[in-house]
Amino acid sequence: MLAEKFNLDKNGLGKINKFMKSLDEESKALVLFILRNRHADIRELSNLISAPNDSHTIIRIKDVINTSAENILNKPMLIFEESKIDPVTKNKVLFSWWLNDEIELVEEKEAVDVFDEKDKIRVVTRLSDVKEEDINIDVDNDTLIISTGKNRKKIPLFNRVENQIEKTYKNNVLEVSLKKLN
Repeated sequence: MLAEKFNLDKNGLGKINKFMKSLDEESKALVLFILRNRHADIRELSNLISAPNDSHTIIRIKDVINTSAENILNKPMLIFEESKIDPVTKNKVLFSWWLNDEIELVEEKEAVDVFDEKDKIRVVTRLSDVKEEDINIDVDNDTLIISTGKNRKKIPLFNRVENQIEKTYKNNVLEVSLKKLN
């Protein structure tokens, strides 16, 4: 029951984390780029990994990233769209790869924002009816764990971070900053 709520496998590892750990560095770079930018055309992705050609990148997406995602998440991670409206900018984007809208990156339905900044990861989340002294924060490799007694969030960071945690909690909004490991 708890494993289903937090989208965990039998070893307690979140499916998104398990998926990311299954990828090689080039594939991980492609997924992270799309996570940060919402979408990317094939030329951007090929340049990112210094691919010899666009076919190399397409094969990596289909045979490595999406195959691994289908095995672990039961859905492809990246979807090609000939035309789609970017929900943030409201602009029409042509011929781009997008994160599959059916993939839930956070194990719970509550809003969580993860900002990948130059030398740190910043996580902002709303915690309902929680006192600051009831908030416990822990880091397990590349996963931030926020416990509030009755609730627990496991947030994939997709980067290894130091265990030194800076946090602020005000008006039911928790902000956590973690320094990236090189």
